[in-house]
Amino acid sequence: MATRSDAQGQGIGTLVLNAVFDHVAAEGGDLLWCNARVSAIAFYERAGFRTWGEQWVIPAHGPHVVMWRRIEPGRV
Repeated sequence: MATRSDAQGQGIGTLVLNAVFDHVAAEGGDLLWCNARVSAIAFYERAGFRTWGEQWVIPAHGPHVVMWRRIEPGRV
């Protein structure tokens, strides 16, 4: 997921991420993970994600890291 740079800081990414949490919970999932750009680590940490493993580079997109978090049952 990415938010256009001129639209960042308006809560759009947080709204989308919350919708994803709700969807995962509604489908019975309890774990969510992503390949996050290093520049977005703070965003995901604020949403409760933790990093896992080492950084790697996706050509043309830059450095990334795996991030994960548990989803609360009954979130919906």
